[in-house]
Amino acid sequence: MKKRYLPVLVLLLLSLFLGCGNQLRKPLHLSSKFVEENHMPNASEAAALPGALNGNGRLNLAGVPGITPTPTVYSNPNRAKSASKRIKSYSTGEEQNQSSSGHELTLEELRRKYKSTLFFKGSPRWRAVALTFDDAPDPRFTPQILDELQRNHVKATFFLVGKRAEKYPTLVRRIAARGHVIGNHSYTHPNFNKLSESAFRREVLKTNRVLQPLIGYDPKLLRPPYGNIRENELVWLANNGFKVINWSSDSLDWKGLKADEIIANIMKNVEPGAIILQHAGGGTGEDLSETIKAIPRVVKKLRDRGYDIVTVPELLDLPKSR
Repeated sequence: MKKRYLPVLVLLLLSLFLGCGNQLRKPLHLSSKFVEENHMPNASEAAALPGALNGNGRLNLAGVPGITPTPTVYSNPNRAKSASKRIKSYSTGEEQNQSSSGHELTLEELRRKYKSTLFFKGSPRWRAVALTFDDAPDPRFTPQILDELQRNHVKATFFLVGKRAEKYPTLVRRIAARGHVIGNHSYTHPNFNKLSESAFRREVLKTNRVLQPLIGYDPKLLRPPYGNIRENELVWLANNGFKVINWSSDSLDWKGLKADEIIANIMKNVEPGAIILQHAGGGTGEDLSETIKAIPRVVKKLRDRGYDIVTVPELLDLPKSR
């Protein structure tokens, strides 16, 4: 008698189990406010939790006590490599700087994605250019550059290194007093791509703290050393009121070139909206005397071609302060 009812009992239990499973799979809708206040995981994070269903409807058994999940086997080695790279990027917090194809975004890709934060040049509709000078203040070269700019009635934009600004505050005040715009060029001139996010933020914020009492405003413009920036850094800068200013015409004056070479490098890439890179400070053994000689000749050539020479905030229609 018992054996006769056994199939029925099995079918009944199976139907109850499946019914419960379907109920469990129904989505639970929570308000965004609740999720945010309680730091709840998003869909992709939830799928990574032990015991959660992944995108294929399979349980994620990693981290479940007493169970060793079977590793995924990829028939395509490239797919396996790509998956490994995504996991590594997620664990190191670098996934944001990767495109959908898995490679790190180039500066050009970042420029297209963050048009209102990262600039290489201004509008081509205005026949104007901006002269910019990096790595100041430097008592060997900055005062002479300031004098040349004053003689030629030019206002420029200087990106200052915080540690140098701390050492030569009088020179910082002189740059500002001459009517030039001052921006942030980090505190110690590191390559941002090699810093942790916390170290990067310290470099930026410490420099602004040094500059603000010397120039009377909190600089909005930032030029990363070597022009290198990552996506997560760009996002943080945008959220904190900064604009990142790179360049479209590089003088390469830091190489110790002659004035003629510096001028040629600048002029070959000049176009309406160009941002021109030069230096007003150098490292040990660097000589920028040819940069100083080139300034009046560059200014004359630009004006002869009908260009207005303006500051970066004027060129991009931006405030100089955050």
